[in-house]
Parts: sequence; structure tokens; C-alpha cells
Amino acid sequence: MFWGSGQVGEVWWHVHHTRLLETLTEPVKNRQEYILTAKPEDERDTRMRFLTPVRGRLPEKVLIALVNEARAMAEWLAADVALRSLRGGASQQAQYASYSYATDPLFSGPVGQSHALWSAIMEAEALREKSRYRAYEAEDARARVMKDPDVKCKLEALHKLEHGDRCPWNGSTLFPSKASGTYVHPAASPLSAAQATFFAPSLAPFFDPTATKKSVTPKK
Repeated sequence: MFWGSGQVGEVWWHVHHTRLLETLTEPVKNRQEYILTAKPEDERDTRMRFLTPVRGRLPEKVLIALVNEARAMAEWLAADVALRSLRGGASQQAQYASYSYATDPLFSGPVGQSHALWSAIMEAEALREKSRYRAYEAEDARARVMKDPDVKCKLEALHKLEHGDRCPWNGSTLFPSKASGTYVHPAASPLSAAQATFFAPSLAPFFDPTATKKSVTPKK
């Protein structure tokens, strides 16, 4: 994959103002449009100027952590999409069961359909919670890697090489003069239509789709 085409799975600098680099969870053009329409006007030029692809070689530890985080995120977002899809039909199906659910032991007809739907929703909720926990674990693991002194030194050197001294990044934010905001993990926010459409399928070429439930580990 060519780093810099702005597709899901690429690693870019300053996708969010409180993170040095991260994997794209939707096409970068979506993020650029959001910056130009929703972010404060006095931040837009800085955000757009330093939202660039990482072109240099990243430490292996960082790549592994980013891939594992992206994979866990994909599973969580896919589980969330599936659950919300089921819930979209639940309110209609529930109408049929509201008056006779407990009196029909066979759960036949509309009642049976509603029972099956709610069972599916319960299973989907459990799957989403498990995948969310794995996503948080992967995010924490990535954060620990980024704090490693050797990794931090290499990333800072690469960042300076690609962005130079003009970048206002101070180690925690692109806007040192402003009060630092709270970073919201993409998966903790409601999915945009673009994320729901692009995220999971677009990650397939980024890593082996047959190993989506396995973590990538360094070779010994």
C-alpha cells in the first residue's frame, strides 16, 4: 500500500491534535472536510498543514502496535454496526410481542420472530462488549509502546525530519497555547456513514484477513 493516498489503514501525523500519529479509520478526505467545517477557524490552518502521511520508516514495535489496535478497532466497529442494525428493527418487532410474549410457549408467528430478534440482540451486545474490551486493551498496549524511551526518541526524530521546527507539537498537543481538550477515541463516538461503509472492508488489504483474531507479535 502506498503511504500517502489517504486510505484506511495508513499511518498519518496529527489526525487528532492530541496524538502524534495514528492509523486512519476513515479516508483522510473525510477528516479534512470535518476540520474545514467543524473545527475552530483559528485551528484549521495548523491542523491541515500538519495532517500528513508518515513517509519514513517507523519502529517495528510501533507498526505492530498500530496494526493490532486497528484490527481490534475494526472488530469493535463491525460489532457496533451489527448491533445497531438489529436494534433498528427491534422497536417494530417488539410491538407484536408486547401483549402475548409470556402466554405463547411456542413463540410462533410474530412472537417467535420477536423472541428470536431479542435473542440476537443480546448476543450482539455481548460480542460488542468483548470487542470493545479488546479494543481498549490494544489501545493501552499502543500507548505503552509509544512511551518507550527508545521508541519515543526515534519517533521524535522522524517527526522533526518530516515536519521540521515549524510544527507546534509539544509532546501532547498541536496547540500548546490552548487548554488541551479530551481526545475521543473514534470507536467511542457514533459511527459516521463513511466509517460504517469503509472501515472494516478497507482494512482487508492492510493485514491478513484470515488472521483477524490473532495478534501480531515480533519475530524472535
